[in-house]
Amino acid sequence: MPNPFYKRSRGLTSPYHLYPPARGLLTPGTVDLPQQPNVPNPKGGWSTVDSFSVNIDGKEVLLPKVTPDGRYLTPQEAEAEYRRTGKHLGMFADVPSANEYAGRLHESYATGPLSKFYKRSRQR
Repeated sequence: MPNPFYKRSRGLTSPYHLYPPARGLLTPGTVDLPQQPNVPNPKGGWSTVDSFSVNIDGKEVLLPKVTPDGRYLTPQEAEAEYRRTGKHLGMFADVPSANEYAGRLHESYATGPLSKFYKRSRQR
C-alpha cells in the first residue's frame, strides 16, 4: 500500500507534494508544505496555506495566501507574490481538480499527515 504521507519529489519542482498525485495535476507545487508557517487570518482563525486558484495562461494555478515568511495576503497580493517568486501549490487542468486538491491539502493540515506540522507551528 502506498504511503499516504509525503514523498520526496524526484525530478519535480516541488520539494514535497501530496501522495498520490492529484487528478488533473499538470505541475507540482513549489511550496515546501511542512515548512509553511501558521498565521492568524482575518476570520479570527489560523491558516497555513488558505488557498485559491486563478487561471494563468490556460492553467488553474493554486496559490497560497500565506507566505513562507508568515505574511497573510489578499488574493491580489498572492497573485503578485506568485508572479514575483513563482511559488504555488500546483498547476491544474481545471478548476474542479484545483479545488479537489485544495480540499485534500486543507484536510491534511487539519487531521492528516500535515497536522503535526500545523500544531507545531502554532506553538512557536
